Amino acid sequence: MVADCFLAGLKAIPNPLEIKAIIKEMNGLKAPGKDGFHAVFYQKCWDQIGMDLVCFIQSCFINPDRIKMINETLLALIPKTDSPLAMSQFRPISLCNVVYKVVAKSLANKLKPLLPHLIHPNQSGFVLKRHITDNIIILQETVHSMAKKTGKKGFMLLKIDLAKAYDRISWNFLEVTLVEAHLPAECIKIIMACVTTTSFQVLWNGGETESFTPSRGLRQGCPLSPYLFTLCMERLSHTIVEEVRSKNWNPMRLSLAGPDLSHLFFADDLVLFAEASPKHADVVMSCLERFCQASGELISKEKSRILFSKNVQNRTRSIICAKLGIQSTNDLGRYLGVLVLHGRLNNNTFKYILEKMDNKLTTWKAKTLSLAGRVTLATSVLNSLPSYAMQSSVLPATICEAIDKKIKGFIWGSQEGVRKAHLISWETICKPKSQGGLGLRSARSMNMAFLIKLAWKILNHEDALWVKVLQGKYFKQRNGAILSMKKSNHSSLWKGILKAMPLMKSGCCWSIRNGETTSFWTHPWLDTGITLDSYLMQDIPDSERYSAVAEWTTADGKWDWGRLESLLPDDALNLIAGCEPPNAELGEDKTIWGLEADGRFKLKSAYYLAATGDEGEDADTS
Repeated sequence: MVADCFLAGLKAIPNPLEIKAIIKEMNGLKAPGKDGFHAVFYQKCWDQIGMDLVCFIQSCFINPDRIKMINETLLALIPKTDSPLAMSQFRPISLCNVVYKVVAKSLANKLKPLLPHLIHPNQSGFVLKRHITDNIIILQETVHSMAKKTGKKGFMLLKIDLAKAYDRISWNFLEVTLVEAHLPAECIKIIMACVTTTSFQVLWNGGETESFTPSRGLRQGCPLSPYLFTLCMERLSHTIVEEVRSKNWNPMRLSLAGPDLSHLFFADDLVLFAEASPKHADVVMSCLERFCQASGELISKEKSRILFSKNVQNRTRSIICAKLGIQSTNDLGRYLGVLVLHGRLNNNTFKYILEKMDNKLTTWKAKTLSLAGRVTLATSVLNSLPSYAMQSSVLPATICEAIDKKIKGFIWGSQEGVRKAHLISWETICKPKSQGGLGLRSARSMNMAFLIKLAWKILNHEDALWVKVLQGKYFKQRNGAILSMKKSNHSSLWKGILKAMPLMKSGCCWSIRNGETTSFWTHPWLDTGITLDSYLMQDIPDSERYSAVAEWTTADGKWDWGRLESLLPDDALNLIAGCEPPNAELGEDKTIWGLEADGRFKLKSAYYLAATGDEGEDADTS
């Protein structure tokens, strides 16, 4: 159920400040809609037309029928390939009027805070505090486990492709979805007016075709569409969860302590996990067919694929593929833009990153650019290209060196076969501008910074599904408490996170409050930033090594000196004496990023920590 405070917000008519803020945030020179007005027109002329615009937009919320006046849409066809030959090779992007976008954006802003309460954790697209890398990490860890799976029970991973997913959504299905989400009737009426009152004209050969009216679908280009599509996909998520609860669908679990994995959704990218058996193939297909029949969606079986775990017999694979009408594969290719790893990393795995950089470099004429121009392009484009892959993968050192080499060559004007002199060292170039550098970033340090970010999230976002998957797979647990890490069968990503852990901890500070979540021995909660386990005079059992700070106090709230004096030297005891004992009334302990004044994690400071610090070996994550 939706909380009353959210319902009140959904019913509210946007005020002038909200409307002005939406206009101000828009890209001023983005392609205009049918009326021809760019956002910059409204931004520059706000003093003259602002209140008239506010009155009209507010009237659309009072009388949704008025939305039709601003809902004419141009369709721009963006080619998916270099030489498109069929309409299916174009992606239709809707060019909406700016005034309509304000209405839709206002509704989208109201829906955003609702989605985390309405959407299952297995769906991360367009949901606050969930990220695309969450799904990538879970899928990668699942594939890693499937490759090593033994025993009688095997599993299958289905990568499902929906054909023209946005364009096929039934409007009746959408309306029922909004009703089942318990949105107010007034809000539903406005949303449906935004969706159903539109008309289209296709931009073709410099002109506009005759206008036509759609009967279903959501527009790619409308600010509201991603959130509505996410809500629609939640209907399928509910169907799958119900089958799991009824024990008709056996989900995958990477470890005894890990969460059940039945599906992962990111917008129209669907991944399903189930036991590899003919019975489960029938259940999976039944769920998909019921959803498609209700929503209007269509599965593209030609583009969908099944990956089986190592222990599934060939005969079982053939039966399942025949039932589903989907081919099996040993290589899933790319998922959400990142190559799925099916074996050991090598230079060919990430060769596509270098190819992307080469494609960019061939379109630039370095000779015609000044040094400042080349540095600007290198910073904004070449440095950014590998970043997406770095967020969920560990790039080999040779690939990082090749990336840096291409950037260096471009900055100094080198061309194929002709190497120009590098007048300043790469280490100096990568320093901040305040320290005499140019602010570029080395690929290896940048990759480590992203791994530090993942390590930080593991420490501070334990409720996230991907964190639960990693903890269940790699941590030894007892009674829900993490004791230590398992030492075998690590994925390449987890090995990278382990190397980042010491660096992450060196940038952290633990603020002790109730002392219940901070480890007494392994977290650097003292002012010196040193962990107390380095002072230990004798070995202690795991049950004590991973104990919380609060466990080392007496019943009257003072430090338990009787136990501590037998384990620690005087200098460590003096450090503890300088700290106030935990107090239950102060609330939960807090982890602070010590490299930023506001205590919040920032990738920039993590990068300079990685660039100046030593990469640690396998670390304790407790």
